[in-house]
Amino acid sequence: MVAYIGVFPGQGAQFPLMGLDLYEKYKSVKDLFTLASDITHVDLYKMLHSGSSEDLQQTHNTQVLITLINRACSIVLHQMNIAPLAVSGFSLGELSAYKEASILSDESLFSLVWDRGTIMARHAMIVQRELGNIGMAAVIGLPFEQVDAIIKESGINHLYAANDNSATQVVVSGLFSALSEVEPLLKEKGAKRIIPLKVSGPFHTPLMIEAKKEFEEIIQKHSFYMPKIAVYSNVHAKKIQSTAEAKELLAQQLISPVRWSAIVKEIEVLYPTIKAIEVGPNTVLTGLFRSTQVTCYPSGSVEYMEKIEKEVINE
Repeated sequence: MVAYIGVFPGQGAQFPLMGLDLYEKYKSVKDLFTLASDITHVDLYKMLHSGSSEDLQQTHNTQVLITLINRACSIVLHQMNIAPLAVSGFSLGELSAYKEASILSDESLFSLVWDRGTIMARHAMIVQRELGNIGMAAVIGLPFEQVDAIIKESGINHLYAANDNSATQVVVSGLFSALSEVEPLLKEKGAKRIIPLKVSGPFHTPLMIEAKKEFEEIIQKHSFYMPKIAVYSNVHAKKIQSTAEAKELLAQQLISPVRWSAIVKEIEVLYPTIKAIEVGPNTVLTGLFRSTQVTCYPSGSVEYMEKIEKEVINE
């Protein structure tokens, strides 16, 4: 068995027809599609194959489809006799990491993801109705701690540093008007660019507190198990130590920044010679590893799987 570090992408990694070549090649992936469709009561193959771009962008659809392809990639990697030594997932991807570590069953995974997406979409709409238009933007050129400090010191309300993507890429989230106010302050301190993002809610900020409370109640209805491998949480970038902590962090994640940069640093220190694999669609996380000493491979297609077989398994 070949070991790797597994990282699972989240919302934003989706694209039309993703993972369908894996569906066509592997019976185990077809079986997974059937299971996930039965749990969610949605024909997920049809949605991926024939759904509109609008369908794919809806939060509750996006989250379950990305999770489906994350799991499909994981199943294929296991069939190739390659398994993770440790895992983490970016935002939504954390649930896939939980399944990889056997904290959750597939049944609980897809049920929780469907509920999570539905809850987040509904509460995002509530926040918009109450406060106004919500925006998200990527700040290029400053570290998370500095962006966070600039926002807090500005006194601007309803705006937060939400994603610590890398040493020079931070996503801020909150009121669209607040984004406009903070932009000149960020540029004054050295931000090179501020790029507006297409999002449907102020995710990973305190504005989602009511969503967190509702999801917390859903989580308690599911069985969680002790992780069989190391799982690094988005909330504190450390290993999850118990089932109680796993439940608490999964809910806390909805209102806390994604500390991805800190997770990558932890991986660099603890597993410097082990290759990483982005277990899911696209190459978003692979890109975030490029400035590190850890080599990361994408796995979301038959072509990528063949490259992993050649360069990771048969090296």
